[in-house]
Amino acid sequence: TLTASGGDSYIWSTTETTESITVSPNVTTTYTVTGFLNGCENTSEVTVTVIDEGITAYAGEDVTICRGYETILTASGGTSYLWNTGETTQSITVGPMSSRDYTVIAYDGSYEDEDSVTVTVITNPNVHINNGQNITILAGDYVTLSAFGADTYEWSNGATLPNIAVNPSESRRYSVIGFVGFCSDMKEIDVNVIQRVVANAGDNQEICMGESITLTASGGEDYLWNTGETTQSITVSPEESSEYSVLVYNELDSGEATVLVSVTDCTAVEIPVEDTSSFDFLMYPNPATDNLNIRISGFDKLSGLSIYDLSGKLIYTEDIKTVNTPIVTKTLNISNYSKGMYIVKLNYDNKILTERLMLK
Repeated sequence: TLTASGGDSYIWSTTETTESITVSPNVTTTYTVTGFLNGCENTSEVTVTVIDEGITAYAGEDVTICRGYETILTASGGTSYLWNTGETTQSITVGPMSSRDYTVIAYDGSYEDEDSVTVTVITNPNVHINNGQNITILAGDYVTLSAFGADTYEWSNGATLPNIAVNPSESRRYSVIGFVGFCSDMKEIDVNVIQRVVANAGDNQEICMGESITLTASGGEDYLWNTGETTQSITVSPEESSEYSVLVYNELDSGEATVLVSVTDCTAVEIPVEDTSSFDFLMYPNPATDNLNIRISGFDKLSGLSIYDLSGKLIYTEDIKTVNTPIVTKTLNISNYSKGMYIVKLNYDNKILTERLMLK
């Protein structure tokens, strides 16, 4: 503020006419004032000298980063710079492992100024899933996946709690992201789903003495037979009817199944006959499934046809006469018969012709 005195009115070089004026020049400036009193006037001047106060350095706003990440610091206020890292560029890239201050000195050729900026480092979360990297469950079962090592969580299935219960219908991978502030870490786990064991040793079998048969189990991944064999299929040739058991198992489940192999002395039911070159007895197909075709020819005194199972039980019988009928053909529906071995007997002239029939 400049104030004149000695007159009763004034006029400044700024054209203001008050006794006092306020000025704020950017450079040194001379101001004049003319005072008036009783018809007289006088002029005076005053110089306001402006002193250059230099520059103001600015290192930027304080920054927060996650450990392991970098940020760019940019200074301003000068024409050249020197950071406490030794770098002389206006901007520097930093990635400290812990919180620290960075200082910069700004120059403009005549003056210098200093400022600092704080880079705060947040420790990244180290997320863990307590089930490990993979887990195996049975189909239909639930398993709880538990994450820890962070403040908040986001699972790949949308859940946001640290512990989640899942029961996938098939093997799948789950991931979780854990957060501490805006810093994060991700972990994954594979949930492997295996099917429950349904042990099956196959259908009961019938064989003739001296024959062998292959038994095949199913329903699991590994097998242990009571014979000591560990293959899925075994070949057996028992001398008498025997029951075979198999343990079927996988990583988490097991079951047991049995199969009966009935053994019959098939030669015991055969009755020798005289020379058969003069007659013919055909059954086809053999083995059979649904229908059995029979063709009989050349018999003079044919009296009947019978079918027995290996226990001796009569399954089918029919009176057949060849009088005036030199050839007999028949088709039998056997679709309702159990699988296995049967004995077919043809009665003629007080003799019996025996054949074996296999149904499958």
